[in-house]
Formats: sequence, C-alpha cells, structure tokens
Amino acid sequence: MKISVNRDKCIACGICWSLAPEIFREGDDKPQTVIAEEYRVKINDHVSVGEVPLSQIDKIKNVIRHCPVEAISLEEQ
Repeated sequence: MKISVNRDKCIACGICWSLAPEIFREGDDKPQTVIAEEYRVKINDHVSVGEVPLSQIDKIKNVIRHCPVEAISLEEQ
C-alpha cells in the first residue's frame, strides 16, 4: 500500500505521530509529518511517500480518519 503526506496541507498537529509512531514522524527540516525512513520510497529520498505492508492498513485508515486537514492519503497498488 502506498501512503503519502501532503506537507503543504499538514499543520503538524501530531495526531498521526501519536496514532502510528512507527510510520509517521515529525520532520527534521520543518515540523510537518514525514514517513518513517524504513517505510519511505527510496526514489529521490522523498520523505512524504512510502509503502506500508497490508498488516498496517487498519492503522493507516484510522490515521486518515483523524487527520483534521486530510493531508494523508492511501493508494492500493
């Protein structure tokens, strides 16, 4: 499953960090959310695109439901 964070929409509220800290982190360059390094797509070292196993899908869907600005998306591949 492909996940992405729209860092332009992200308000750095931290909900995703608290609900799925193994997948989402606060960014180093600015506070908006990034995908944890172990899940990032390695193309161009893009910090806001990743792939997660199906075992994490329910957790990701929960995060998506709780994001107040709808900055996180999930794409089935």
